Amino acid sequence: MKHQPKKTPTTNTSQTTFPSLSACSSATGIPIALLRQAKREGCPAFDASNRIRLFPLLQWIFAQDRQALENTDWHQRWKRAQAETAEAELAIRRGKLIERAWMAERIQVAAGVLNAFRVKSELEHPTRFAATGGDVAKCREHLCGIWDEIMRGFQSLASNFKEPTATP
Repeated sequence: MKHQPKKTPTTNTSQTTFPSLSACSSATGIPIALLRQAKREGCPAFDASNRIRLFPLLQWIFAQDRQALENTDWHQRWKRAQAETAEAELAIRRGKLIERAWMAERIQVAAGVLNAFRVKSELEHPTRFAATGGDVAKCREHLCGIWDEIMRGFQSLASNFKEPTATP
């Protein structure tokens, strides 16, 4: 008996149809936003019951890309990119921009400080209220003290966001 390779099923792209935008997106990897744009702009891939035919959709998408490529002034885009890069470098040197990593680190540090304050509050503040024996005036006094601590804690967070010194 002669060994015959297994035949894998092939998809006929010209007849592949999807019942919805999400089905088409998940099967093809085409973003839903692009599918919605295609439908809005009158792509012939969509029929009256909102089914999507893959072949006309791909033709439309690639036709849009080709038109965009043909209408692009690459020299102008290159000059604009150079100018934007120079502006960004100048802003960094002047201290007008900060690095995303630096900001993320500062936010993490501030979150840690807030969490430490929360833990301290959960441990200490209930005992202050318990010590009042239900006296409303004393509870109010302790509450004012707690809010003073909270405000000082928030104000201390500013020290975590001191900007690095800019180079002239």
